[in-house]
Amino acid sequence: MTERSDKAEHQRRESPAQRLDRNTIELLNELRVAPAVHHRLLFRHGEKSYLLRLANHLAIAGMLCLALGFVGILVLLSDVVLGGAAPVVVGALATLFVGGLWFALPLVRRDQE
Repeated sequence: MTERSDKAEHQRRESPAQRLDRNTIELLNELRVAPAVHHRLLFRHGEKSYLLRLANHLAIAGMLCLALGFVGILVLLSDVVLGGAAPVVVGALATLFVGGLWFALPLVRRDQE
């Protein structure tokens, strides 16, 4: 952990179980969609940590699909409107832009901790 995260953890004065509860609530509030069937089937079986990891992985997969769709739409539009080499250029730039902002920056930040 970094000094900043240690300080934040100290200020919260929460146990690991309380932190897990808070993280679960935050993730569910962000998504408003949980792997509901998993949740219902595993409710009160001590699987909160598993459900949180699963929801996180599904959210990342969903964002990846959204990013691919976004790039695909831009490629299609540039092909219809501009044609030629434009779709390749637009696709490459959009992939770099979206991939950088949505995935590379958070991964770099995570690796810094």
